[in-house]
Amino acid sequence: MGLEQVIVVVSGDPGSGKSTVARRLKAALGPEYEFFSGGDFRGEIARRHNMTIDELNEIGKREIWPHKECDDLVVEYGKTKSKMVIDSWLAWHFIPHATKIYLRVDPDVGAQRVFANQRPDEPHKKTVEEVKEMLQTRYRVTNESYIKWYGADMTRMSNYDLVIDTTRKDKDAAFQDVLDFVKKKRNL
Repeated sequence: MGLEQVIVVVSGDPGSGKSTVARRLKAALGPEYEFFSGGDFRGEIARRHNMTIDELNEIGKREIWPHKECDDLVVEYGKTKSKMVIDSWLAWHFIPHATKIYLRVDPDVGAQRVFANQRPDEPHKKTVEEVKEMLQTRYRVTNESYIKWYGADMTRMSNYDLVIDTTRKDKDAAFQDVLDFVKKKRNL
């Protein structure tokens, strides 16, 4: 696609605000930008197979198919889309020419954020500690699968063009930092 292609990948720790920032970034960049959420798509895959995302991730430790359907779509989008924002843990690996952002957060703060906004398609957790344990397990299992199947370690901050810690930032400040960086890097 050449110079006109602008793809931004937003990755991050659970509860760091990656989905919120990615959606706001798409809106701020304009209506010609498309949005893709790897987590939402994986949730759809899990529902089609009558399982939770965590059950899908468990299978992903032994078999590649839980990753492949989503990952193949990301690869295709990276080749065919000209303007897109992607919320994904692994899209940085499949679309190396994208602008890659990683949002960090203290695990306790991230768990509090997720606890306050639990997904309706997942079992409800009763405490912040239960959420923290679930998130840490999901992140670890998913990253181990990515390393096993693709040799890609999402915890290596050198994979990203910008790393921001959102622990003490409100969502507006984190979003503005990402927007400013993308506009400067992509001359927008």
